[in-house]
Amino acid sequence: MDTLARQAPAWAPGTAYAYHALTFGWLAGEVLRRATGLLPGQWLREHIADPLNLAMTYGADPASAELHPLADPLPSTDPEAVAMMAEAFAVPMIERSVSLGGLIDAARIAQVANTEAWLSVEMPADNLVTSARSLARLYAATVGEVYGVRLLGPDIVRDALVVRSEGRPFVGPDASSGWGTGFMTSSAHRPMIGPGSFGHDGLGGCLGFAHLEAEIAFAYQTAQPGGLPDDRANALSHALRNCL
Repeated sequence: MDTLARQAPAWAPGTAYAYHALTFGWLAGEVLRRATGLLPGQWLREHIADPLNLAMTYGADPASAELHPLADPLPSTDPEAVAMMAEAFAVPMIERSVSLGGLIDAARIAQVANTEAWLSVEMPADNLVTSARSLARLYAATVGEVYGVRLLGPDIVRDALVVRSEGRPFVGPDASSGWGTGFMTSSAHRPMIGPGSFGHDGLGGCLGFAHLEAEIAFAYQTAQPGGLPDDRANALSHALRNCL
């Protein structure tokens, strides 16, 4: 952490942004540990998972009958999107962050996620193991009370919805995403149910989000990651929006 604090910024503050992917969990997790004395997994269990009765942990026992391994991804059908992704992963900064400095094969991350090496450690940004029902309940607690627990007040949600970063990042392509404080906001890439939505997508096409005024929480998970493009979560979000 001290080494990180001494590192010079890669760009002038306020002039650019980048998506941290796997590395963000340790950045935020260390702040949490120093502030509370708890590792992220301990804090998650005591303050989130147990009070809300969620099946949600960092990592898992790979031999557990309740764990459903990820299948091989569906084939991609858009050569242009595949080429754009390959170009992004060829950027050294992106390749290092997603491969953990060459520790894993970023192109086979869905298969790596099934391994004991991946599941037996705590990686707050990338090995959360949960169900769609638990993820939806988590988001529900950000816009209302669940089992007597409310995680975020309305003012905090509205502040989180303020777009802090958008457009082309410092490295990689412009994915047309908008970023608030800790959440993706509604955008052409992830409209969710429209303006006011906040959440995040994940490996293979998963998506979780909520909407404060509509008091809606949604989660979609799949055991088979999508190829490029993967419109499954957006199609479900569109169907939900049409039901409101």
